Amino acid sequence: MDNNKGQTIFLSVIGIATLLVAIIGATFAWFSITIQGNDKASSIIVTTATVGNVVFTDGNEINMTNIRPETSPQSTKTFTIVNTTSGATERINYVIYLDVTANTLSAAADGAFVHSLTGTANNGGTVAEKITEAVVPAVGKNRLGSGTLNGTETHTYTYSIQFKETNTDQNAAQGKTFAGKLLVENATGN
Repeated sequence: MDNNKGQTIFLSVIGIATLLVAIIGATFAWFSITIQGNDKASSIIVTTATVGNVVFTDGNEINMTNIRPETSPQSTKTFTIVNTTSGATERINYVIYLDVTANTLSAAADGAFVHSLTGTANNGGTVAEKITEAVVPAVGKNRLGSGTLNGTETHTYTYSIQFKETNTDQNAAQGKTFAGKLLVENATGN
């Protein structure tokens, strides 16, 4: 009887060991990755980049109500775009948008409703091209420009809107509303 008991234990240990080898082999096969068809394939390195930090000194929202002709800008926003990653060497492409949420201005304001964007870089990166447009932006996302940060760098921008006095009848465009916000997004294809 002792011989049968020993043989049963021995067979049980062999059975459990076989089961473990089968499970480990199947698991390894399941998670193995193979590349076929290109014996000369090299490693692919994937990196990601984020814009880092965008600081809107005056806030990113634009709210103009009861608009009337003025000799100076009615809304000015200053903001910085900074790559805050310590020791960063990657170039980061970004796009600046004006997302217009409300606009009761009509084409009567074209030519007098001027918005502009100017920027500077501190490390040789590319800032968005200076714009000065005298056309009322449409409701929705309007592209203002794009730039590229080089490593750890800061870009400083000023965006302003002015409904200029033209010394002509501007009554059709007075008392209107214009609202939106500035957005900075990482550009695709960095």
